[in-house]
Amino acid sequence: MVGAPLMFGLISFGPFGIASMITQEILQLQAAIEQSNARRAAELSMAEKFKLGADLFDDGIRWLKQIIKAEQPELSDEQVDQELDRRRAIKRRIEERGHSPASKGEMPSAEV
Repeated sequence: MVGAPLMFGLISFGPFGIASMITQEILQLQAAIEQSNARRAAELSMAEKFKLGADLFDDGIRWLKQIIKAEQPELSDEQVDQELDRRRAIKRRIEERGHSPASKGEMPSAEV
C-alpha cells in the first residue's frame, strides 16, 4: 500500500505517527534548552565569559591530545605535544594564506 506508515513493533513512523510527535517534542525541548543557555550566558560577567572561553580552549586541547594518542598510541606525551604543535602550525599557515578549509568544508592538507 503506497503512502502507508512504516511500522516497527508498535511505533509508527508515518507523517502523523509517534516518531513524528517525538521529533516535534525533541525540537521543542532543544529550543527551550537553547533559550535557557542564552539567558544564563547573558547573566554572566565578562570575566566569567573569558574564564569559560579559556576552559573550553583547554578542554579542546585535551581532546586533541587524546585523539592524537588514539591515532598513534606509540607516541610519548612529549611527541603528542610536538604533533599537536605541528598540526596547529599547519592550520595557522592555511589561515595566513586567507583560505580556511573549515569555511569551505574542505580538509586541510598535510602538504602545507
